[in-house]
Amino acid sequence: MTVNLINEQDQSLVQLFAGDFDVAVKPVTIVAGSGVLTKGTVLGKVKLGAASSAAHTGGNTGNGTLVLDATTPILANAKAGVYQMRVVRAAIAGVATSPTVPAQKGIGQLIDPKGNLIGSFDIPTTPGITISNEVKFALVEGSTPFIVGDGFDITIAAGSLKYKPYNDANVDGSDKANCILAVDVDATNEAPASAFIAGWFNSAALTGFDAAAQDDFEYSPILIGRVI
Repeated sequence: MTVNLINEQDQSLVQLFAGDFDVAVKPVTIVAGSGVLTKGTVLGKVKLGAASSAAHTGGNTGNGTLVLDATTPILANAKAGVYQMRVVRAAIAGVATSPTVPAQKGIGQLIDPKGNLIGSFDIPTTPGITISNEVKFALVEGSTPFIVGDGFDITIAAGSLKYKPYNDANVDGSDKANCILAVDVDATNEAPASAFIAGWFNSAALTGFDAAAQDDFEYSPILIGRVI
């Protein structure tokens, strides 16, 4: 199959497919605000929604705080579900003995939605500590210290599972290249479309394609080549 695209800059023909390979297409929904997209745009799937935080069920003895970052609470490799920050050692006051026993900060741990430990850290008083590991938040010990078992839950909602232009800098799941738009579409408002999920494509004809997208497609039935 030979499919040509019009290059809007110089009106030349650009061949979409790089060679003969079985092509498969699926229906997709493009999220509102994506704008006017052309065939050959690399798409990502929106797998993550908004993030929120709250003290864990039962509340805390300590009056410290956990505040999600206002700009980027969700970071690369985040997962939908509940992250748990738990205090595993309470702060220990110093003792003026000889020799002096120094004060020790409390220790917290961050568990991802799959139950994996992804970080351990001290919990200092003001100005606290900023944790940036899949989620980003500031944690501060209060005037009443945390006790073992105190903590907070950070919930990342599931995404819409709709599609938008892929960008490696996104953090909602569309930072992973998933498929290739098969039709031109105006997605100023949410719009139905179709996308290739298999085929051998000419990288020069793809919009938004980069080295990271190449890696994402590596073990998929989307093959990338170049027409010379």
